[in-house]
Amino acid sequence: MGLAADPARRALLAALVPFALARDCEVVASGVETEDELAALQSCGVRLGQGFLLGLPAPAPAAVRPALT
Repeated sequence: MGLAADPARRALLAALVPFALARDCEVVASGVETEDELAALQSCGVRLGQGFLLGLPAPAPAAVRPALT
């Protein structure tokens, strides 16, 4: 059952996001795969995310890759 259809997950999200944002933390959603999940996250104030709905996996641009030593 996904986020949008699970009341317990929605309640947890609705409690944790404002808590984190009030403490100047940024919330990043991981594994966003459906429009319903995206809408649920946005309605709770989540502004950043990653997942197949938002873009396919790809290598990071060289400018943001850490140097291996």
